Amino acid sequence: MTILITGGAGFVGLNVLKRMLRVSDEQIRILDNFSNSTPERVDQVVGSAAAANRVQVVRGDIADAPAVRQAMKHIDTVVHLAAQTGVGPSIADPVRDLEINVVGTFNLLKACADAKVRRFVMASSAATVGNAQPPQREDMPARPVSPYGASKAAGEAYCSAFHRAFGIEALALRFSNVYGPLSWSKGSVVAHFAKQAIAGKPLVVNGDGSQTRDFLHVEDLAEVICLAANSPLPHELLGEPCNVATGVQTRIADLAQLFRRLLDERGIACTLAQGAPLVGDVAVSAPAVDRVKAAFRSVSFRGLTEGLPGTIDWFLSHLRGAAASG
Repeated sequence: MTILITGGAGFVGLNVLKRMLRVSDEQIRILDNFSNSTPERVDQVVGSAAAANRVQVVRGDIADAPAVRQAMKHIDTVVHLAAQTGVGPSIADPVRDLEINVVGTFNLLKACADAKVRRFVMASSAATVGNAQPPQREDMPARPVSPYGASKAAGEAYCSAFHRAFGIEALALRFSNVYGPLSWSKGSVVAHFAKQAIAGKPLVVNGDGSQTRDFLHVEDLAEVICLAANSPLPHELLGEPCNVATGVQTRIADLAQLFRRLLDERGIACTLAQGAPLVGDVAVSAPAVDRVKAAFRSVSFRGLTEGLPGTIDWFLSHLRGAAASG
C-alpha cells in the first residue's frame, strides 16, 4: 500500500512519518511545499537507507490542482495534514486561509475521486464548533468564530459529500491542542511558551488566562492517525468528524504556572506577563471523547504532566543553541 501524506514535513506529519516507518511497511509519499519546514527535517526522521527506500518526497502545493493530481498517482490512502493552522493568520489573511484549507482540501478530494483512492483522513479542528457549550460533541452545529474554524468546517463538509457521492472512506479528525517533539515551526501555546522562555522573554498569558484547552501529545495523535489510515473503521464514522482529545481541560494560566515550575527545575528562570485577549480566541475547548475512545480503544492518551516535561526537554535540546548563537 502507498500512503500520501500532505504536509508530511510539518510538525504532525513528521511524527506520523516516524510512527509509520516504525510500525508498518507501507510505501510513503510526502507532498509538502516546505513553507514551514525543510527536506533536512524529513531526512532526520527517515534516518536509515532502508527507511529512505520507502519514502518519496514531492515538493508541491495542495492549492495547485495539477500538482495534486500528479502526486495522487498509485495512491491507496491519503493522510491530509497540509493546512493553514492558525486562528491569527486566518484573521490577518482569510483569503489565503480559504485557498489552502478549502480549495486545497477540495483539490485533494477531487483527485481522490478521479484516482479511486480508498481512504481519506483529514486533519480538522475543534475550532469548527467555536464557543459551543461543553462537552463539544461532533454532532453539534458548526459555529466557528474565526476564518480558520470556518475553513475546517468546509473541509469536513466536503469529506461528507465525497464519501456519500463517490464512496471515499473519508474521516475528519478534529485535533485538540497538539504539542510535543519536532515542533520547530509550531505556533500554538506550548511551543510559543517554550520559544519565549528559551529567548529569555516572559510567558505572555493573553486575556485573564481562564481559557481552557485540551492538550494532546503528538505521539498519541500520530497513533490515532496511523490506525485511521490502516485499520478497518466503523461504518458510522465514515464521512463524519471525530474529536481526538484527552477529555481533560487545562486553563492557560495553569499551563503557564506548570511551565514555569518545569523550567525552574531545569535551572531556567522565567516570568509571566498578561497580554490583551486574542481576536477569535475560543474561551472553552472541551471536545467530547466518547467517539474517539470507542473507535480507537487501543490508544492511551497521556496527560499534560506526563507529556510536557519531555516536550520542554526537546525544545531545550534543539532550539537553545540556535537561540544563543542567533
